[in-house]
Amino acid sequence: MTTAYYEFAGFNQHLGIQLVEWDEGHCVMELPIEPHLLNRGGAVHGGVISTLIDAVGSHAGKYSADPAQRANSV
Repeated sequence: MTTAYYEFAGFNQHLGIQLVEWDEGHCVMELPIEPHLLNRGGAVHGGVISTLIDAVGSHAGKYSADPAQRANSV
């Protein structure tokens, strides 16, 4: 697992997303559920779920054992 060099910035950091595991083709993130992340029905807002899917998918696809070779996603 590699997390030492990585720190979230921007929107992902604002939401509280945390990188737990990151390896070749594999990524695990956590997001503590807070009241401000819920919709008016009391469930996690769809935008929050979409953001978490986007963050995990992009990380799983851009992993490299060599930090200098890691790509950015747009």
